[in-house]
Amino acid sequence: ENNLSLGTELRRMQIATPDAQLADQLKQAEQDLISITRAKEIDIDSFLDSGLISIPSTGEIQIGLKL
Repeated sequence: ENNLSLGTELRRMQIATPDAQLADQLKQAEQDLISITRAKEIDIDSFLDSGLISIPSTGEIQIGLKL
């Protein structure tokens, strides 16, 4: 939708899940996620903040981006 290239640097990525155990696992992998996504900042939470570009998902995880 936004025609992002794979090399696009993201200002912020937020990953939201209501599953506390999954959230803990994602937090432990935060540095790896930053490395592979080129995000300057990654937040793990139980819900997405408003104002982010929401990536469509049908699973347990929601992803929001700030370019």
